[in-house]
Amino acid sequence: GTRLTIDRYISVLNALLDRVLTQPENDQASSSKTPFSRNEMMLDSAGIYTGDEDASDQNLLVVERKTFKSLCSGLVQQCGCLSNPSWTIASFIEKKHVARVQSVCPHCKQSRVWANCRVLSGHYLANQKLVHAFTCAGMLPRQYMNFSLFAGIGVVKQKYISSVYLNKLYQQVVADVAEEPMKAAVECGKESPHHATSGEQHRVVQTREVACTKIVLPQVIARGLNITEVAHDYQATIKQKVQQLGVVNSYDTWH
Repeated sequence: GTRLTIDRYISVLNALLDRVLTQPENDQASSSKTPFSRNEMMLDSAGIYTGDEDASDQNLLVVERKTFKSLCSGLVQQCGCLSNPSWTIASFIEKKHVARVQSVCPHCKQSRVWANCRVLSGHYLANQKLVHAFTCAGMLPRQYMNFSLFAGIGVVKQKYISSVYLNKLYQQVVADVAEEPMKAAVECGKESPHHATSGEQHRVVQTREVACTKIVLPQVIARGLNITEVAHDYQATIKQKVQQLGVVNSYDTWH
């Protein structure tokens, strides 16, 4: 399982480090290198990043394949004035999950701008896509923010996330996508004598059952699913809503 995989990885890493520490000083294959640089080369060849002259921690960058190909293509293209060298970096800006680079020809001053992703309806696709990704993965906004900060890939804050969720077109797309699974769940539930419901994602765990009762339960009942009883944590709000729907209210046995 996962524990075994981690143990094996640590064993391999320890073996590599041991080999580095015991590497003979007179290694003929790298006799021109210092012991430290030979060690670096060995670890680098094993796929372990050992750093460079800049010892500071470096941020990561999420890049679209299309825009990365565009960058690579631009790097090998000469400017129209056929100068050599062709381009110099004039500015580099990082914000949220986006990086923008402006390059300038040192001779004719023509400039080009490259970003790590495309722009869709006035919004950078990387920001929109990562909000959608962490939401679909079941992560809470705070979990996503912590992950992004530790990974160093940039981060969008709650205000931006809310603007995505409140977009009417986004809400319509999510509703359309959710409709078919909802219908399938109802049909599946009709075939079973026992039915259960589950809440939508909320930032506070205790609010999930409340949201499920207020939002999901009326929807599945309206679609013809015969729910006769709902069991839940000890929550007066849920009990009141369940009774309003004419359904038997019960508490979980551990409550």
